[in-house]
Amino acid sequence: MSDTTLVTLNRVAYFLPDGRPLFTDLSVALPAETIGLIGRNGSGKTMLGRLIAGDLQPAFGHVQRHVRVKRVQQDAGQYGASSLADIAGVTPALAALRRLQAGEGSTEDLERIAERWDLEARWQELLLQAGLDETRDTPDTLSGGQRMLLALIGAFCSDARFLVLDEPSNYLDRRHRALLATLLARWREAGHGALVISHDRALLAQTDRTLELSAHGLRRYGGGWDLVQQQREAELAAIAARHEQARAARHRGRIRIQQEAERALRRNSRGERERSTGSQSKLLLNAMRDRAEGSSGRRTERHREQRETLDREVMDSWSKLEQAVERPAFPRTDAKVPAGRNSLVFDALVAPWSWRAPFSWAARGAVRVAIGGPNGCGKTTLLRIMAGQLAASSGSFQTPHRPMLVDQTLALIDPLRSLLEQVLAQARVSECEARHWLGLAGIGADGARRPAGTLSGGQQMRGALLCAALQVSGTGLLLLDEPTNHLDLAATEALEAMLDSWQGLLVVVSHDEAFLRRLRLTHRIERDGDGWRVQEV
Repeated sequence: MSDTTLVTLNRVAYFLPDGRPLFTDLSVALPAETIGLIGRNGSGKTMLGRLIAGDLQPAFGHVQRHVRVKRVQQDAGQYGASSLADIAGVTPALAALRRLQAGEGSTEDLERIAERWDLEARWQELLLQAGLDETRDTPDTLSGGQRMLLALIGAFCSDARFLVLDEPSNYLDRRHRALLATLLARWREAGHGALVISHDRALLAQTDRTLELSAHGLRRYGGGWDLVQQQREAELAAIAARHEQARAARHRGRIRIQQEAERALRRNSRGERERSTGSQSKLLLNAMRDRAEGSSGRRTERHREQRETLDREVMDSWSKLEQAVERPAFPRTDAKVPAGRNSLVFDALVAPWSWRAPFSWAARGAVRVAIGGPNGCGKTTLLRIMAGQLAASSGSFQTPHRPMLVDQTLALIDPLRSLLEQVLAQARVSECEARHWLGLAGIGADGARRPAGTLSGGQQMRGALLCAALQVSGTGLLLLDEPTNHLDLAATEALEAMLDSWQGLLVVVSHDEAFLRRLRLTHRIERDGDGWRVQEV
């Protein structure tokens, strides 16, 4: 680990426009390392990145930058640019370098290139690695992933020594995610630092350390995602053990209370028998009875308080366990996908664009399929044909199951209406049952009543999946296009749990390999030259 501090935060605080604190009293030294920043959506990760880069000023405290800092935002890759170099933001530096090489440079040109005499070579090398060519590619032909990649290349070619990368892998395909990891490793080897704000577990696994931002401040982990996961699993095991201990203590406490009550009942019964036989004086027996009744009342009250305490400890431990393990699910049905019947049939399918080789394949039973390939190869086009939203150029796709596409815009749900309203309208069930289904999806009573657009990204995604499932029934065909984009880690893990319970057919487009590995895939459809090939998993 490096001891060189590049950026220092000292008691930094930031407030939202309505006066609410987003975070307060953050102090941390950021060294020449690759550091992951994680946290729930809305915790302030992007704002913290902007503060570190100097794009925002803290309400209190200060940020000290010992080197130049450059930030690449989530939607980087400007539109309206005239060249690839414009998108990357390297046009002024390249122009200055070329003037200096031609003997026509100025003092300002020297300051602009900042000793980057190899800038031209680095720029061309990175373009080649990215599969881009200035003589062939134009800004208007680039995908969102290619624009993001150019913005990242521009950052790695800059004169900064510390980068703030906000969700840098969101739009990148598998190959370009691997390139980003390589560039970050080289950046680190050169003695530079980076703060990577991400939910990409593969990328986070390669960081030197991790910071987790929450309402309680910054939590530090001494390694990447693998270490974070190990610590979280250990903490979860401890929470589960405390819950089991609370349940066992309640069981023992109930037995003890019952035994005390039975002993007291036997003593009272003996007193009543002695009273009926007259073996003791009436005055003494009455005094004993009065004491027994008083003792019984106190004992009953004590037992009630003990039972309440034991129940409360169990409920508190269960609440902590429930918060730690969010496992949303779809409503269970008795419907099953017939194992021997064709469920997806592609017959010499050709799209109106994207690929030319006819695609033929027949799948049987409840398949779970991932569609992969580089940006722009036609993955979303294939999904839209399967959903019936786009006509094929030739050939056909058929399925006996009703398809429903959940795209990245979540167009399936109305952001102005509550999820409760929308579930009631689609499922035509009682409000009690609708609330039960929303609860299964991890959306509580308050979230169910609010306009869907005010919910977190993870809640909106799970609400859209529930609405889709209600429309296609338990054996329908769910089609998902990059469902983890813009979801935090907790929301992604909750989504994985929900999809694990899906009984129907599932087809997913995603570049997130960690996410795909958790879906119990049966097949992968990968772009191969001008067409597609199918692999069993």
